[in-house]
Amino acid sequence: MRASPSRAGVEVVVGLAVGVLVWVTATGVLLVVAGVLVCVTSFREAFSASSRASSSELSEQPTANKS
Repeated sequence: MRASPSRAGVEVVVGLAVGVLVWVTATGVLLVVAGVLVCVTSFREAFSASSRASSSELSEQPTANKS
């Protein structure tokens, strides 16, 4: 059984559409993962910087009062 030329063309178009959809979905997932990683990394850096700043302020406070 051979597919008719019009049916073969439809199969090619459907195959291309599915391929493009899979590619777009995979790209979107990768972009979301990258965005989450950037947000988490920047949040951790900001949190550690603020905790370092607050701990250094606490450790510097008694020396500032002595002088």
